[in-house]
Amino acid sequence: MVTSAGMRPRKLAFELRARAGRVRRRLNWALSWAPGLARGLIPSPLRDPAGMRAYGRYLAGKRVALVGPAPTIEGSLQRDLIESQDVVVRVNHALPVPAHLQPDVGCRTDVLYHNLWRGSPRARPFPELVALLDGHVQWVCAAYPYLNLDHPFADDIDRFVTDLAGRVPFHVPSNLRYLRTWWDCRTRPNAGVSAIADLLSFDIARLYITGFTFYAGAQAYHAGYRGAGSGPVHDQGRQRAFVARLLRTDARLVADEVLGQILAASPPTSPLAPTGDGQP
Repeated sequence: MVTSAGMRPRKLAFELRARAGRVRRRLNWALSWAPGLARGLIPSPLRDPAGMRAYGRYLAGKRVALVGPAPTIEGSLQRDLIESQDVVVRVNHALPVPAHLQPDVGCRTDVLYHNLWRGSPRARPFPELVALLDGHVQWVCAAYPYLNLDHPFADDIDRFVTDLAGRVPFHVPSNLRYLRTWWDCRTRPNAGVSAIADLLSFDIARLYITGFTFYAGAQAYHAGYRGAGSGPVHDQGRQRAFVARLLRTDARLVADEVLGQILAASPPTSPLAPTGDGQP
């Protein structure tokens, strides 16, 4: 018979092994990101502060609507609300807005945040995407930083910039801004969550977000959307908790009714994000 006194060394040994495992996993994570973070030390026009300031001036004092691809936008009849904002932002594969959705979310797009994932099985090739932007969009923004981290974001951005050829002003989120968002979420943010964090880092007057559900429900996207779904690198629970905290603490942020209900049900914290391969 093992006494409680005899159990304590076993429990201590178990705890020490668990801590060693956590340290090992964090060290492996740090080492895997080291080469990509080192790239941040190399000068690049894409990290020119002048570009960041220009985008900031464009957004300053404006009311912004950020429209996502969730099926909840279908039948929402928000066109007038969305297009009455000073800036309309969409994400990823939103262009062109399908005709059947225009009474719900309008068709104007001033800014597009895009994950720029070249390997997406359903995304348009970059030259086709650039053709949709030219003459219609005032700014195109990378959803992720100019770094190669758990995904070669910088390599994808380099290829896109070559195809864009200066036709539309291009913005890349601050490396520190993105890393802070990643740390707050403890997972790679969805393109929409990265856009929320980036937009709120500027002096905007208001940010209305609609069409995001964090993949709650049976259907991930509205009909016809080209998205590839959520991979294991995107922990939706932790992202819900992050946006819920923003909604409570930043008076500029306003969510649509459906998203508001989802966020209200989100616990203050969620389990740590899994690691693994997946899409941006």
